[in-house]
Amino acid sequence: MAGAELRNFWGGAGSGIALLVFLGMQGFFFYNSVAAYIMESLGAAARGFSLDATVNLFSQGLTHVPLVLMLVTPLATMRSLAPFRRGGGLDFFQTLPVDGGSMILGQYLAALTSLFILCLLALAPFAALVLLGIGSWAMLLTSALGFLALASAFAAVGLWASAAFPSPVWAGLATLGALGLMWILGWATPYSDDGFGRIWRELAFAPRTVRFIIGLVNPADLLFFVVLTVLALFNARLWLDLRRQTGAD
Repeated sequence: MAGAELRNFWGGAGSGIALLVFLGMQGFFFYNSVAAYIMESLGAAARGFSLDATVNLFSQGLTHVPLVLMLVTPLATMRSLAPFRRGGGLDFFQTLPVDGGSMILGQYLAALTSLFILCLLALAPFAALVLLGIGSWAMLLTSALGFLALASAFAAVGLWASAAFPSPVWAGLATLGALGLMWILGWATPYSDDGFGRIWRELAFAPRTVRFIIGLVNPADLLFFVVLTVLALFNARLWLDLRRQTGAD
């Protein structure tokens, strides 16, 4: 199932659109990070001090990868299960000797692989920076680990939306809405009280990914993404079971 889904995605127009959007946006952000660093370095040099390239170029540039990945996730997941529901293909799959859990796992592994491939492509310019002496391999590896955990959660949420909505368009919008909400929760924490602020901080993606990018591997962050992945996949299975019981799209 996973291999077939990977061939369908990377052999179709969806992969071309995802690559164009992801690499185009990531290239734009990387170019702007380099340009901003050069301009700020010139200004700092005129005032008699220098900027840390690892912080201002390497780490700052990496913070854009999760945001672009979030925008591309709907393209990689919205057609995972939604077309089966609308076209009756799900009924056909349920007559095969493959249970719903195996089908969801196969779709999830395909989406996760596709998203992580995009992350690795985004990390290539930063590997070049490490070769130039900016940043470190340790930071790059922890960033890759964080992006893998993030891609895992993104793929699972996208699969849940694809199982819940019969239309790929609605599935993509639901994925983007759910991930976007959890992303912007981190922006509200400085303006909230300790009670709600703590809850929002625990649900937000951004602070956790930043810790990976600066080289900190927090087991609580890994556990958060694992739990979110399991919950999203469990809900996707529930939606498929509901569809099978009711026969309604």
